[in-house]
Amino acid sequence: MKSGNMRIWVILAVIAAAGFGIYPTIVWSRMSPEAIAKDPPRAEYFRSKSINLGLDLQGGIHLVLGIKTDKLMQNILVTVNRRIPKIFKERGISVTENKIVGDGIEFEVNPSAQTERSKDIEEALSIVGYLKSPDYRVDPAKPNRVIVRAIIDREAFDREVKEATGRALEIIRNRIDAFGVSEPSIQQSGNNKIVVELPGAADPERARSLIGRTAQLEFHRVKEDADLNKILTDIDGTTGGELLKIVKVNQLKEGYFDIHILPENKERFIELISSPLAQQKVPDGSRIYIGSVNERRTGEKIIPIYMLEAEPAMTGEHLEMARISMDEKNKPIVAFEFGSEGAEQFGQLTAELMRGQKRLAIVLDDVVQSAPTVRSQIRARGQIEGDFTHEEARDLAVVLRSGALPAPVEILEDRTVGPSLGKDSIQKGVLASGIGLVLIILFMPLWYKVAGTIADICLFLTILFMLATLALFGATLTLPGIAGIALTLGMAVDANILIFERIKEELRNGKGIFTAVNAGYEKAFTTILDSNLTTLITAGALYEYGTGPIRGFAVTLSIGIVASMFTAIYVSKTIMNKFVLAAKEPRLSI
Repeated sequence: MKSGNMRIWVILAVIAAAGFGIYPTIVWSRMSPEAIAKDPPRAEYFRSKSINLGLDLQGGIHLVLGIKTDKLMQNILVTVNRRIPKIFKERGISVTENKIVGDGIEFEVNPSAQTERSKDIEEALSIVGYLKSPDYRVDPAKPNRVIVRAIIDREAFDREVKEATGRALEIIRNRIDAFGVSEPSIQQSGNNKIVVELPGAADPERARSLIGRTAQLEFHRVKEDADLNKILTDIDGTTGGELLKIVKVNQLKEGYFDIHILPENKERFIELISSPLAQQKVPDGSRIYIGSVNERRTGEKIIPIYMLEAEPAMTGEHLEMARISMDEKNKPIVAFEFGSEGAEQFGQLTAELMRGQKRLAIVLDDVVQSAPTVRSQIRARGQIEGDFTHEEARDLAVVLRSGALPAPVEILEDRTVGPSLGKDSIQKGVLASGIGLVLIILFMPLWYKVAGTIADICLFLTILFMLATLALFGATLTLPGIAGIALTLGMAVDANILIFERIKEELRNGKGIFTAVNAGYEKAFTTILDSNLTTLITAGALYEYGTGPIRGFAVTLSIGIVASMFTAIYVSKTIMNKFVLAAKEPRLSI
């Protein structure tokens, strides 16, 4: 008797815990928009404790992002090419004409360096990193120099791609956390892909911009306007005069020019200056950049053109803070602040430019945001100006604080699920599960009588325990998850059917009611345990190797298996023993 009472108290405690877990979901689902607006903290509490709905049920966006490996390789080669002269100089080897060629680096050394110090060259390249052992050749036009070529080591590059994807995932996660999406799903897929799901994202376009933006902040020295004007004139000759038809050049004073294009000509301008013939006219170490769209006092919108040093004088690597601010015209800007190391570098750079009254371009993702003349030394603080809206400035501050992606990403797959479609999915999923539930509820008492009614009670408790567990552990319910619930209902009843059929078999063999019931539960237990364990192993594999909705199915199936075993074996037997067999005249209706 004491054992039976203890079993009842355990069941009641589990039911109470389940009720506690599911209560916030019930309250949240019944909250009207007016109630949410009236008491936001209370609404947020119940929302955070409720069952999370997946992308397919509440709407949102699904993105598959891929790291641009070609750009990552280019970034690595630029870094390697910059390090080579310094590292070789430390070893007393003179290097000239170092440059990027294809998927490797070429540079020149003295013939004696090749013959006498080839091991030193290989050691220096190993310190530089990412490169294979070099090949040597002699250019007939330069018999007194040896050309050294070292290509990217593919194994090292593949490792870098995987690491870059991991870093990008963490940066994207930080950006999304700042964006304020509830229960986002961000996972790495393969070597260079990231799967992002944002359930309930209200502004998909803004989310895409926030996630996919590289946010590579760089500071470049600006070349003279007169030099840019000359280069554009030279390039114009390769375009049949088309370039200067879309580029507006106004001389302000001696050596100073206003050079710009109209926004509608941006794509054509980039196409013209990117041709191989045009690039031959651009001096080594220089590059033509476009600026952000500026609006003049007349209301005309223009895009300034600049020529900058190709290599950045400094990057945003040491940026510590970025926040939205307002300028003297009450327009949004982004104020930034460097850490101690960055402040020292920035101070040295601006001091150098100040002496010659030179300009410094602030470049974000290959677009010049501004190019002010440096008139005083600046150390820790600066600002990025542009034609920003308040929201754009806030998002820019977010991505700068989160850090630049190690390489640009491209959207490989983009799906948007509308909230109405998600609502329709819920209705259909609930309808399908409801029909299955009603059929089971009707069938069990008809076939197994009172025992069937006990099975129905266990079925309701299984559903309660499943939903409460989803809420308590912050799991996400997806459309396949609803399918997992429907499947669990069938499995839960199947366990009861196995037990009841065993009991009937024992009764047919002439056993008494008490003996038959105990034997039925004991003999069916092994079969139920084996079948559920194998299904649980399958669900674990689905969770480990699946993504998105498949994981949702695995989670609900796993929870359902545990809940159904508890109700079918523990709860069912307790009810049977306590309320059927403990009667003054025990009768088993089965």
